[in-house]
Amino acid sequence: MYIVPFKEEHTDYVCHLMQQRWKVSEEFALNETKRYLINENNCVCYIITIDNKPIGTGIFDIYNEIDETLSPWNSMLYIEPEYRGNDFGQMLVQKRLEWANEHDFKEVYLDTYNAKDYHLKFGWQIVKQIETERGTSTIMKYKIKSK
Repeated sequence: MYIVPFKEEHTDYVCHLMQQRWKVSEEFALNETKRYLINENNCVCYIITIDNKPIGTGIFDIYNEIDETLSPWNSMLYIEPEYRGNDFGQMLVQKRLEWANEHDFKEVYLDTYNAKDYHLKFGWQIVKQIETERGTSTIMKYKIKSK
């Protein structure tokens, strides 16, 4: 198992997940992956692999349309169902928090529709809930411990 920065070879995998989970167009997804390739505006995407096969992803981004007043964001934490329960998700969270700390961010936000309890057990705090067309989103915050 390896956690690697997003590479061009991961484009199809990440685009498919974005389209499936975020219900966005292929064009939008491709534009987002271009941002991750060049780390535009401190955006980074990590891929978790087993035997060079992507099995999950996690994104660190300064922007999230759900609440433009908060920044930065951990987004699109996803582990393929057959690999869940092995702490891979938490490993991706930690990798992104380490990256945020190295770049002097003091806190990070996330939004979730169905994993609030998962994040609470790792120290995330509820900030607020927002009603969206997809349902109720819980906005959460994590305070990063200094280097």
